[in-house]
Amino acid sequence: MFGLKIRSVMPLPELDPGLADDRPDVTIAWGGLPERLEGAIDLEPLMQVARTVFQFNAPAGRYRVCDGARILVDPGPGVAARD
Repeated sequence: MFGLKIRSVMPLPELDPGLADDRPDVTIAWGGLPERLEGAIDLEPLMQVARTVFQFNAPAGRYRVCDGARILVDPGPGVAARD
């Protein structure tokens, strides 16, 4: 992952497990996300951006990147966690 150390609550078997440590560069976690990002500007119908936050509302779920260091994932109803 381009030299980034990643800590994830979900399994990422395609990544080298040795890349995560006590001080990760990026943390991936589950999180319930609203459809709208507060104070956001729409980039495209599925993408929104605010000052330090980006949100992508895909059919499979919602994905939010905060401060370039935290990724929150909110799977859609009936979507498998691996998706």
